[in-house]
Amino acid sequence: VINKCKCFEENSNELIFVSGKHSYYAFGLGLEGDHQWQNACTAIDLAESLREYFDFQISDSAINKGLKNAKHKGRLEW
Repeated sequence: VINKCKCFEENSNELIFVSGKHSYYAFGLGLEGDHQWQNACTAIDLAESLREYFDFQISDSAINKGLKNAKHKGRLEW
């Protein structure tokens, strides 16, 4: 997977992820921390590769929903 995704902060709550083919908007991520932006980009790149090369049926809305609702049970939070 070639990392094509870039993340931009529009304002304090809105993130824009721009990949090679699409843009995704997230009003905050499900996981805390600025490093999660890169993790989200990796997930977007992977989902798009699965769609393109392996015919997985992953919609843009499912990717947006995943960005917002990602959780990691047992993860240390504030």
